Amino acid sequence: MPVLTGLAVLEGAPDMNGAMALIDYAAIEKMQSAKDALLALLPIGLGERGAEFDKVFIDTFRLVVLRGQNPRAVLDREAETLNHLMSETGAPCWQPDPPSNGACQAQ
Repeated sequence: MPVLTGLAVLEGAPDMNGAMALIDYAAIEKMQSAKDALLALLPIGLGERGAEFDKVFIDTFRLVVLRGQNPRAVLDREAETLNHLMSETGAPCWQPDPPSNGACQAQ
């Protein structure tokens, strides 16, 4: 999932304030101020099955980028997996996608 989380600075690290400022600048300021930034909410409505949603993105990256598989074939296959999950959970679309009637479906 394209979300940056879990950055930390170890207690007792030299220049802790500088390290925290670097995290704030690199991880947040750069992303928010990019001219092509697309702000999106985290997935909603998946309940305890959020990890399955994450797995679709990880598998897609692994198959296309690391294994060199055909992107269209991978995207079509993973869309089926994603749509099945969304249908089972009934999760609606979230921003920046328009609202959905019922479960969100990848297209």
